Amino acid sequence: MKYVVFTTKHHDGFCLFDSHQTDYTVTHSGFAGDPRADVARHVFDAFRAEGMMTGCYFSKPDWHSPYYWWPARATSNRLHNYPISQYPERWQKYRSFVYNQVEELMTGYGPIDILWLDGGWCTAPREDIGLDSIVDMARTHQPGLIVVERACPGKHENYQTPEQKIPDGQINTPWESCITLTYDWGWTDHPVFKSPATILAMLAEIVAKGGSLLLGVGPTPEGLIEDGAVERLQQIGRWLNRNGDAIYGTVTTPIYRNAEGNVWFTATKGNTQALNAIIVRSDDSMPLPEYVEWEGNTPRRKAKLRLIDSGKSLRHEVTSEGRTRVFIPANLRSADALALRIKIDD
Repeated sequence: MKYVVFTTKHHDGFCLFDSHQTDYTVTHSGFAGDPRADVARHVFDAFRAEGMMTGCYFSKPDWHSPYYWWPARATSNRLHNYPISQYPERWQKYRSFVYNQVEELMTGYGPIDILWLDGGWCTAPREDIGLDSIVDMARTHQPGLIVVERACPGKHENYQTPEQKIPDGQINTPWESCITLTYDWGWTDHPVFKSPATILAMLAEIVAKGGSLLLGVGPTPEGLIEDGAVERLQQIGRWLNRNGDAIYGTVTTPIYRNAEGNVWFTATKGNTQALNAIIVRSDDSMPLPEYVEWEGNTPRRKAKLRLIDSGKSLRHEVTSEGRTRVFIPANLRSADALALRIKIDD
């Protein structure tokens, strides 16, 4: 992983940081008095210590705030539950509440690289929280801050964030798919984890289409990452340690997949003649196939197609139809994915 986006506050309003705007926080809960009660501080510090960028997820709507969901009135949906035009002073209190909480995060938790704003329905003109002033303030404290205005196209959407899906084709502006390791954003008592092979196939597709993968991992009620998640993350990490050259620092290439969808291509930045082919499982329950094929991205004559992790070459041929066919030895078909380096002609 190269960066983290930590949920400091979701729509329910519970703060995993020491906010002075409300007592609905982890520091006033069962963790009160614990030296690590200000969870966000320790999470950010831990990831920074590993050289990673830090992202601060923050929900613009807050269902616990009486200035968003007025307790005296019925609540029928996600939106504020009173007419703002009739109660402008109440809404102004909510705007100040959001502004002050974001400022707490931007001033009290060290360098922040990404402000990841969720709650796409909370936006002007329906729910104007004064986002321009919030972002200006945030960047005053955190120069160079990347802002994600979740699901709200505009000047504060520094990159796009499709949720639980991958776009149909390449997008050559910055984007990130946020997809969960299980099938839920939060913790469940009987989680169904996606396999490392499934995650690596998604990662290869996303990077080949020009994006980044933000993989969601939900801790238990005790704040722990379950063994099932740790094991999968470690297995994915080991693959990336060996094959990361096919993922990190790469750029898109015009021919970015094969027809079968089990080979994804990335280009080595600065060298358009060096491509990476990432071979993934079409069906997670099945091993890698005996061979894969693709059109275009034809290797140079007499070039060897080498595995990135070991440098060993795989046998290949170019068929009479001009398709490249790569043969996968039996001892490699149990791999979650394979990454090849290909030298192609101009």
